[in-house]
Amino acid sequence: MTKLRLQLDHLAWLDGVAGASDAWLKGVPASKIAHFAAEARALDAAEMRDYGEAKRIVLEACLLHQARAGPR
Repeated sequence: MTKLRLQLDHLAWLDGVAGASDAWLKGVPASKIAHFAAEARALDAAEMRDYGEAKRIVLEACLLHQARAGPR
């Protein structure tokens, strides 16, 4: 499989998982999204469990949003 094909497959998967991330994060400044995505990227699963459910969801949504935006 070519690198481009792998990237396209990954993007399609992200769109399926987080296709509505634009709507979820509407009105949130890009700097805040980047900050939360970086925080999520730095955590492992055990550390993520230490956060409350709402914070985990926000961190994961921001991370998925940035992952979708990167390849575009």
